[in-house]
Amino acid sequence: MNRRRLCASALLLLLPAAAWAQGPPDQRSGARGGRTSPARPTPRQTFRPIRGRPWRGWPTGFSYRRWRTGQTLPRVFITNDFFFNDWTLAGLPPPGPGRAWVRQGPDLLLVRRSSGRIERVLFNVFI
Repeated sequence: MNRRRLCASALLLLLPAAAWAQGPPDQRSGARGGRTSPARPTPRQTFRPIRGRPWRGWPTGFSYRRWRTGQTLPRVFITNDFFFNDWTLAGLPPPGPGRAWVRQGPDLLLVRRSSGRIERVLFNVFI
């Protein structure tokens, strides 16, 4: 019994030393606020607003709406008239198979073509 307590005490004394050996959080790789950046930047970090692209206008009966992920975009918007194919200009990743970037006024939506389900929303892309 005493041997177990002795081992447990020794482990409890060594744990803080092991944590200290990793260094403070700002010096660990990949930690927030650290000096090192992740190997691959996320699309949010590389996103650039686009200037000078006028909006064609809304279809009859529609106006601006602030869409959210998980909602379903009406079929009228899932056409070539609303697809945004210059995603490299904005520093965005390719939409992927079965998906498309869809412009909604100043916003861009990543949408599944088959169901119209919104997977990602970027606000105020076009300024």
